[in-house]
Amino acid sequence: MKKWWSEQSFTGLSNQYLRVTCDNNNNVWAIKTDSSLVELNDGKEISLGMKAVDVGASAAGVVCVATNGDVLIHTNYNLEWVNLPKPESQIISKTSDGKAWILLPGIKAKRCDLGQTGTVWVTDQNNIVHNYYDRIWKSMDKKADDIACGGGWIESVAIVNNGQLERFEGTQWENLGGKNFTALDNAMNGDIIAVADRHGKIWLYDLLGSTQIDISATKINDVCCGVVNGKGLFLASGVK
Repeated sequence: MKKWWSEQSFTGLSNQYLRVTCDNNNNVWAIKTDSSLVELNDGKEISLGMKAVDVGASAAGVVCVATNGDVLIHTNYNLEWVNLPKPESQIISKTSDGKAWILLPGIKAKRCDLGQTGTVWVTDQNNIVHNYYDRIWKSMDKKADDIACGGGWIESVAIVNNGQLERFEGTQWENLGGKNFTALDNAMNGDIIAVADRHGKIWLYDLLGSTQIDISATKINDVCCGVVNGKGLFLASGVK
């Protein structure tokens, strides 16, 4: 895990960013304290003209939870494994950068993330985990405070539940322990889960165990693992 960490390009973002996400193709998005959804590009902030409370990304596209709880997805290509609403019934919004966002009806959410195949995972207003499958929301009968999808093509999902880390193993949830965790993300390039605790520490988990990383922060709002120019990128918001 220390080797994986040493290969990441670390960037700390200020407290003005509450949520942050990045994909494996040089793209970074964030949500500010006023709920504005923005794209971050070479240190420049591009407002997208949308208000949101969470955002997630993968090779498949970007998903966000609007301030009213609606779940919206922008796809980078035609998804093979996920059936979105039929074209004749789609409700589409556009951001100022020209992206079309499709409403996934039937749920009001708090947190979200997007798997590599385009599967959307969320927590609803009661913190129950759901995924979007075959044009319906499937409840996992599991509570979570935050949720993250893995970078591999085989579905990999992790959550923070009551301050502890849990990982979905396809049929059941495995508790990996820990305490006081508040945010997490799965690495795009490696079997690593990165978790932030309320004391400003980063914890890395893999199949063999965990290790702590100290980035000298007093509080971390969110973390994300992405790829920029072929190199691992680790972002943490709220650290400076």
